[in-house]
Amino acid sequence: MPQFQTERLTIRPFARDLMLTAIADSTKAGARLGLRVAEGWPNAAERDALPFLADELARQPGLAEWGMQILIHTEEAIIIGTAGFKGKPLDNGTVELGYGIAPAYQGRGYATEAVRGLIAWAFTQSQVKRVFANCLPENAASARVLTKAGFQPLPPTVGYLNWELRRGW
Repeated sequence: MPQFQTERLTIRPFARDLMLTAIADSTKAGARLGLRVAEGWPNAAERDALPFLADELARQPGLAEWGMQILIHTEEAIIIGTAGFKGKPLDNGTVELGYGIAPAYQGRGYATEAVRGLIAWAFTQSQVKRVFANCLPENAASARVLTKAGFQPLPPTVGYLNWELRRGW
């Protein structure tokens, strides 16, 4: 995925070497890009996922296009979160989306903006027919993001609310 802009965000690939730096010291990761880092980035879930994602990128270099992206508040020149896909499209054309925003930037529409930008990019890829996402039932903010981005609810599974957006909806 190439770097691109939304109204307020720069969405850029999260390269493996930068992930490894962020695991050790997020401030150093930001400094490598000439950016500040919002307090709380990466969040606990992202910190848990980064080692796995970095290993996957080492095994599958082409995965970067369908992996985690860094969300930069363009005007403030600060990393405020991550968003991206959890791998390449499946044979049925489905990609799974995930995202996280630093606490100080939550509730201001940044997650929705990032999700809409990623969806728009994904649907320019001919193999993508459907974007899937899920969230915990108690995560009302995430459910609002998905609803505002146009996702339709699916039946819940154990511990998760599930959502989808199909090409052309």
